[in-house]
Amino acid sequence: MNLYHFTSVYYLPSILRAGLTRGDVPLGLTASVNGVWLTKEGRKYRQVYNRTSRIIHPGGQSYLVDKAEIRITVDTERLPFLFKWEEVVAKLEIDPLFAKFLNSAGNADGGLWFVSFATVPPSAFVKIERDASGRGEWREIQDAAGVPQLEVRSVSSWELETGQRIQRIPVETILPRLK
Repeated sequence: MNLYHFTSVYYLPSILRAGLTRGDVPLGLTASVNGVWLTKEGRKYRQVYNRTSRIIHPGGQSYLVDKAEIRITVDTERLPFLFKWEEVVAKLEIDPLFAKFLNSAGNADGGLWFVSFATVPPSAFVKIERDASGRGEWREIQDAAGVPQLEVRSVSSWELETGQRIQRIPVETILPRLK
């Protein structure tokens, strides 16, 4: 099955080197675990969950970036720890009201969302496309040519919106509960 991952163009150089390695999977208001979000929904305008994100350059400047400018098509055939979002909610006993809030914010109706709790390697990438226009006009790209080479760190949008520090739960502690 092919799924999509949307991201910022600024993350593309490291994604091409190391694969999809990071994502924020909220477990509640104050805790999250690292996981890579994938979706069946390939249309950019449906990616409303986090269309912008703040990145911080080492010099201290921060920028808002389009987190749906890059669309990566992923072959999930050999991903070892891929789960439907509904499974994650049920097996990790995420509060139903909180899950409903996340679902409404992320267009998570109809089982569109999946989470990989392992790195998605570049070898699983079927296609990488860029929408530089912002209107869903996808053009396939082969590399990160023309992408500014910034070393950036991402700030969790959940932390920015709530002003709370989020406790990062190690993935190893939740995997046994998902089996």
